[in-house]
Amino acid sequence: MWLNFRHALKSAGAASDQGKDNGEGHGDMTTIRATCGTCGDVELTTIDVQVMISEESGEGTYSFRCPHCQDVVVKGSPRHTIDLLVSAGVRYSTWGTPVEAPLDPMAPAFDYDDLLSFHAFLADDAAVAGALDSLPH
Repeated sequence: MWLNFRHALKSAGAASDQGKDNGEGHGDMTTIRATCGTCGDVELTTIDVQVMISEESGEGTYSFRCPHCQDVVVKGSPRHTIDLLVSAGVRYSTWGTPVEAPLDPMAPAFDYDDLLSFHAFLADDAAVAGALDSLPH
């Protein structure tokens, strides 16, 4: 649960004053090394990185815009990496499975035939228009 996760960070001594003015006119600038698929290793600050955390597992993703090629990079991360980024002062937000979209464990798996049928449906403009028209307005 996310509340326990936040409490654990505070209890572990996570700096609560990260990013605050240090008296020299600028905040603490923690350096984060990450890898861009195009440029390789890059150095970022906590301002350059954003974290999305699963409320269910505490795992998540971090993202940044490469300072060299400007590509947006998104990487999945285990909980300990997310802990380190958040405790360093990286901005974060949480997400959870929407209540209106529960998973049905008895539903059949989406297979290759389903994908081909969906592709054919999307290629049929009349079928897509009809499906859109049938939605409640």
